[in-house]
Order: sequence, then C-alpha cells, then structure tokens
Amino acid sequence: MKKIIIMPVLFLALLFGGCAGGKPAASVSESSASPANKSRPSRPAFIPISESQDGVEATIENIAKENGKTVVELALSNHVYDLSAMDVKNGSSFSGIKPSEYNIISSAAGGHHVQAEMIFEKEIFGSLTIGLNDSLVFNFNIP
Repeated sequence: MKKIIIMPVLFLALLFGGCAGGKPAASVSESSASPANKSRPSRPAFIPISESQDGVEATIENIAKENGKTVVELALSNHVYDLSAMDVKNGSSFSGIKPSEYNIISSAAGGHHVQAEMIFEKEIFGSLTIGLNDSLVFNFNIP
C-alpha cells in the first residue's frame, strides 16, 4: 500500500524538480517547427496501475507502443512466492495476444520483488491479463 502512495509522490517530485532548475529549454518558433511535429499529438504519460491479490501486488509501471510492438513494464511484489520462478509469459495475454517475450529485469529477495517487461508483437490496447499461476491472475484495462 505504501508503494502506491510513494510512487506518485516520487513521480511528481521528479517532474517538478526537473522543471525548476537547470538551463532553460531552447525555444522553437512556430514558423520553424516542422509540419510532422504539429500533426502528431503527444501521448499523455502512463499512470501506473496496481492490483493486489493474496498478498501479491502487480503494478503496470509503463506501457510503450512503438515500431509495431507494445512493451509492458511490470513490477511484482510479495512476501510468500518466488515470483521469478512463475511462468508469467504463458499465463499472460493482451487483448488475447500472448507475449512474444518475457524478460526479468531484476529480481530481489529470493524472487519476492521482480521488475520485468513483456513484449507483444502488435501495438495493442484493451484487456491485459497477468497470470502467475491458476489462482493468481490480475486483470487490467489499458486504454
């Protein structure tokens, strides 16, 4: 529960801290901006979402869509299971599509705290299912 509160506070601190100091950003005049930049609206930053179940917390930290792929950054945390030993790749899907890759970025405390990424071969949205085993299944709706 503390992680849910701490992460947004840290995000805001980094956001405002980065804006407060340093050199001023170079300005681009309206006439020198390329038409390609004007027509492409910027995507809003992804806000992490979490779900807890049986003492396990699953957090979708970021979702990036680029080059025809979707990359899901995932954090798993608990004090019971070795999450690094679970078959997350085969138990997960995004709008019915299985991940092509599941990579553990870091694993701490005997697999109780895992940072990972899942890569999907399409730019997709909708229902994201993270399945750790038959009884630990997390469902998220990604716009």
